[in-house]
Amino acid sequence: MAIRITSASTKAGVVVSGMVLSVFFGFGAVFIAGEVGAVTAALVVTVALVVFCGRTFRGEGEPVQQRRPAWKLSGGIVSSLVMGVIAVFYALALMFSAPSGPLGLSAAVVGPFYVLVAVAYFFSAFNLRRELKARRPA
Repeated sequence: MAIRITSASTKAGVVVSGMVLSVFFGFGAVFIAGEVGAVTAALVVTVALVVFCGRTFRGEGEPVQQRRPAWKLSGGIVSSLVMGVIAVFYALALMFSAPSGPLGLSAAVVGPFYVLVAVAYFFSAFNLRRELKARRPA
């Protein structure tokens, strides 16, 4: 049976744990592969966290037995919008606060990645809204 997480406290715990792992792997990679390796390691953990959460978290009233469509990253419109806005702020912070040198180059690559994450969450919100409208009686 597939893992499904419905409790808000468990969801928060998974996200915080993922963020801690991202920092942990980033710091560990600094010693092995330098600054670029640290950014890459943190990015890989973040991608895994986004995919894991999108596939396993379920919103209130959302069926837990069925698989979600690939475009559906959250259980609701508001949560998709909030995650998209967070990704935009993270991308802006990376792109505009990046130092020069290898770390700056890494941040310049990672920043646009977070823009893509934001677009994916906004696309999810758009489709959820369209799906909700289609279910409403005319």
